[in-house]
Amino acid sequence: MRRLGLTTSDNPYDPVLDFDRWWNFDREHNYKTCELLDRVAKLSNKASDDQNLFALEDAIDSIIELHPNFYKKVEHTT
Repeated sequence: MRRLGLTTSDNPYDPVLDFDRWWNFDREHNYKTCELLDRVAKLSNKASDDQNLFALEDAIDSIIELHPNFYKKVEHTT
């Protein structure tokens, strides 16, 4: 199973493996990365998990394309 996340280049914490500390760092710096990802991602309760994962990755890639030196993708496979 693939798990994806979006983070800033200066955040030392992993949004997939250490979400609470990652979230606190993101909040302290007023980045609001989750809110940005929520605005861009086209997720749906009616879509399959695979469709939502594709939509999430597409949103992450779009954000990184606009801000390549600030954001980066985090990916883990379990």
